[in-house]
Amino acid sequence: MKEYRTKIKDYIKEYMQLHPDERFCAAEIHEYLKTCSKSVNLTTVYRNLEKMTEAGELAKTKNPQDDCTYFQVLDTARHCEQHLHMRCLRCGKMVHLEDEYMQQFYEYVREKTRFELDCTASLLNGMCKDCIKRNGS
Repeated sequence: MKEYRTKIKDYIKEYMQLHPDERFCAAEIHEYLKTCSKSVNLTTVYRNLEKMTEAGELAKTKNPQDDCTYFQVLDTARHCEQHLHMRCLRCGKMVHLEDEYMQQFYEYVREKTRFELDCTASLLNGMCKDCIKRNGS
């Protein structure tokens, strides 16, 4: 199927490039576009995010606290399906756990449980070092 390039999708990708390691929701992109004087309705933003998720460009998760749907950029070169992701509950920063320990964990799960992990939409929640520092903890 041919992929159509639209201005809206270009605007969304522009936002994604500015926030590569953060989760975001449709409302945040919509607000960003309004501040840039780009007239786009929220439904169109959400529809484009859904299409980008189906195309494997984004991972989609629900926040159980407020039932809001969030998206994160999937970098296929980083093999997000093979490592876990951490999200700061305060600022939303995303961290990819792609070091040697993650590889060991991935292999351990595969050997011991015969289970193939797909970590694409995985999410461990916590607080990043910057927010801990700001919080005084």
